[in-house]
Amino acid sequence: MSDHVIMVKERAKVFLGGPPLVKMATGEESDDESLGGAEMHARTSGLADHFAVDEPDALRQARRVVARLNHRKAYADPPLAEPPKYDPEDLLGIVPGDLKAPFDPREVIARIVDASDFDEFKPLYGTSLTTGWASLHGYPVGILANARGCCSARSRRRPPSSSSSPTSATSPCCSSTTPPATWSARSTSRAASSSTAP
Repeated sequence: MSDHVIMVKERAKVFLGGPPLVKMATGEESDDESLGGAEMHARTSGLADHFAVDEPDALRQARRVVARLNHRKAYADPPLAEPPKYDPEDLLGIVPGDLKAPFDPREVIARIVDASDFDEFKPLYGTSLTTGWASLHGYPVGILANARGCCSARSRRRPPSSSSSPTSATSPCCSSTTPPATWSARSTSRAASSSTAP
């Protein structure tokens, strides 16, 4: 988590030898995207830390990365914290009583961190672990959360942006093969349907 690689869909490519060389060496037909495109590196190799759908999206993500680089003195007074945009009471329906049952940690994070603002690191790679940055009561924190059994690699989404709002909430998990420009946690319906509290 010490550097950030942002790759743009169907624009960024990284490979040691292109499709012609692969064809010559192995006889296998391939194309730029499957061999070394942005989505392959975001989902499979892990080279890409952030997957952008276009150039403006890449610039937006770069601004968010740089915004997290600000240096502060240790133990300085934190800025005023904005409460989560999603109701913390929903946690009673999100986290199951059975500790072995999987649940989406992003839904928990969105109801705990300041302004529900979470910058996820490698959102498409390593689906059993959710990692990223946020603030708690004004203090910057790093988050590592176990997501094993929650989602498939194709359904990972990016964290909430400052433009996210509960009115446009969608599930952060298991609903899209292409990450959108912003991520929002859903106002879970499990709170009403679950009779078990943690």
